[in-house]
This record gives sequence, structure tokens and C-alpha cells, in this order.
Amino acid sequence: MAREFFEIAFIIPFASRVFPQIKSFLKTARTRFKQEELPQLHIFSWIGGNSVGVVFRFSYEHFVPSMIKWFAGWIQELRMEIIELENFGRQEKEAVLKKFEMTSDVKFTGNYNLDHALNEVEGRFSRLVGMRREQRLPVRLTVKFRTGKALEREYSENISYGGMFIRGRTDLPLRTKLEVVFKLPGTEQEIKAVAEVVHIVSQEKVDMIDGDRVPGSGVHFIEFIGDGEEKLRRYIEQIHEQTQENTENKI
Repeated sequence: MAREFFEIAFIIPFASRVFPQIKSFLKTARTRFKQEELPQLHIFSWIGGNSVGVVFRFSYEHFVPSMIKWFAGWIQELRMEIIELENFGRQEKEAVLKKFEMTSDVKFTGNYNLDHALNEVEGRFSRLVGMRREQRLPVRLTVKFRTGKALEREYSENISYGGMFIRGRTDLPLRTKLEVVFKLPGTEQEIKAVAEVVHIVSQEKVDMIDGDRVPGSGVHFIEFIGDGEEKLRRYIEQIHEQTQENTENKI
């Protein structure tokens, strides 16, 4: 059976920092190569891992090695990791692509509008970047949360003004609304808030692209109940002040 595609895949790290360049890379590829040369261009994004994956499926009939030379500058600029699918057997190749499908938060395959896809992915990253601009404190807290009738208990990995990372929970769908309850260290007063799941770091993602992390779910605080927001703000400001004093004393 004649080969249909010559496939090459890339993983682009630190995607939120270089998204304008990613947009330029993909738009240029779409205009440079004709539809019969590059009939399929698949996009995957791992929001929690801050990475974008792209699979180029060139027509084997129209493919020439000079096409690969075009990628050299982009590979260096975007620090892309190359997955040489052509070196794999059929089953191995299918396994890699299935892993992309299964682990990505957002995916665009087949026929789609490239501008719409890029805007959608960029919007997801922008929201995450907004949360990450707020300094996160590595605080381990017991977190109780309710997604329905059941009240569950887990631990947080860190916390900021905008949200927290709940360790271990990867089964909550994106945009799930939660009622979260937690106590800050050294206090007995509970803080209650409504939160939304905004990114998920699965074990597969940790193994594939984000090995220094732990699995879990990042949630964004939507609304605090009572004076919880003020309590959290005072606590974080106090920690920042203590950290600054300790730094100044060491100088």
C-alpha cells in the first residue's frame, strides 16, 4: 500500500511566552505550503504544561526534503522538540498521536479555521498567565470541596490571590465549578469560595512534558463567601512581608 503522509511532530515549550511567534509560525506554514502539499495541520495544547504540540502531515506524493529545511530557523527560535514520527513503526506512530489526543486540553484536527483555533488556544493560555502573574505560595493545606452532593478532601500544593493547585485530582473536567473550604496555617477560621477548574496536569502530562510537576488540578477563585477574600489577602501579604524581612536581614 502506498504511503499517504510524511509526518513530523513538534512540541513547543513555554508556549504562553512565545505565542505570537507560534501564531506566525503556523500561519506562515499555511501560506507557504499548498493544500495538496500540507493537507493536514493538527494543533494540540497542554495548558497545565504550558506547551503546544503540532503535527504536520505532508502529502507523501508531494513531499520533498527541502520542505524540512524551512523548519530549521523556527526550531531554533521556538526551542521546539522534534518527534521524528517517520522513524517509528505504524503502531508506535499511532500510539504517539493517540497520546496527543488523550492528554491535550484543547485540540484542533481535520478541517478547521486556523485563526479561530489560534485565538481559542491563546485565550486559554492568557487566562492561565493572568493567574500565574500573582505570586504563588508553596502552602500545603487540607482542602474540602463539593462538586455535587459529596464532600471530598484533598491537599493543595500552592495558593495565590487568584486560585490554588489541588494535588492529585485529575478527574475533574475543565470549567467544573467547586465549593472549596480550607483553613490557613495558624488559624482556625475557614475560608469558603466558589472556584472553577481552569487547567489539569495529568500523570501522562507529567511523564511527557512536565516532569518536575505533580498531577492535579488548578482552580481559579470566582467568588468568596463572607470575608474569605480579605483573610486570604492579609495572609499572603503577611507572608510576603516576612519573606522580605528575612531577605533584608541576610544582606
